[in-house]
Amino acid sequence: MGSVVQTPKGPGVQDEGVYGPERQHACDDAIVTCSSGTASANLTDLASEFLGLTTARLGGTIHGMNIWSRLRTLINGEPQPELPPALPEGKLRIHLLSANFADADAAMAYCFQSDGDAPEQITFDQPGAFIDTGFVEVVHRNPAARLADFLPEKDVDRTIAKMKGANTLIIITEDAFGGFPYTLTSNNTVYYIGPIVVDV
Repeated sequence: MGSVVQTPKGPGVQDEGVYGPERQHACDDAIVTCSSGTASANLTDLASEFLGLTTARLGGTIHGMNIWSRLRTLINGEPQPELPPALPEGKLRIHLLSANFADADAAMAYCFQSDGDAPEQITFDQPGAFIDTGFVEVVHRNPAARLADFLPEKDVDRTIAKMKGANTLIIITEDAFGGFPYTLTSNNTVYYIGPIVVDV
């Protein structure tokens, strides 16, 4: 069967059948600017004390949805997000997840559809990360062809084996996390295969 690919900013060579995102993620404007003033100062203190964030590291801004995700991990006792090791020049870390969806529309709805300012389902299901879906790619059917664009054959075969027959591959480039600490996990919908470092 043919493959359906949704890939605004994925790694490697782009194939035919590539579609732009139906929408950009709705939380681009959900930013609290930390400046002088009581409300902003209190928010900064909260971020620094409880979420491990500082305004210096964030360039003076705190993303509202990222705070929500971090609070969820604290409340639920889930693993705390961490920044991964820095990569050498010319390398990119991507994250692979697999899932079974009834069709390509269902797969893309999971990753890109949201109501109003609510996060997409993929972000909601990953409480350790806020995901900018502009850096998410969905490959429904025939994931081997897409993986071959940036992995050697032996790694393609290894990744396909880890998918255990799932019909959908989700690729997230690290830019999706906006420089924030993150943790990705498996859940009832997706299986987290893990990170892979590739050439840019």
